[in-house]
Amino acid sequence: MSVTKTLIAAVPTSEDGKVVSWYIDFKYEKGTKGEADYHSNVFHRTIDSVKKKPSETITRFTPKPEAEWTKADIIAICPISQWDEAFEGQYDSVITNPDKKQSANPDFVIPD
Repeated sequence: MSVTKTLIAAVPTSEDGKVVSWYIDFKYEKGTKGEADYHSNVFHRTIDSVKKKPSETITRFTPKPEAEWTKADIIAICPISQWDEAFEGQYDSVITNPDKKQSANPDFVIPD
């Protein structure tokens, strides 16, 4: 069964006419909607063009005008492999191997 991945929101933040940050919503779905095998999740992430760490600066993308961005460009800056792994873990714990229901027995009598 395959996972359907859909970019459902991409909100740019611009500075000097160039996008420097994206707010992304990405929906994952697996199974048949309405059936027991269905699970979905929306991942949210703000992706800045530059990530500053104490010891280094990481460039995630080069700022450019909104009109120059394509859907493929936006998807390419998303952490898809992280989301894939997280979603598969969710699917496994919710659908494939859910926690077993435990039940208390209030009528238990302590043996002598």
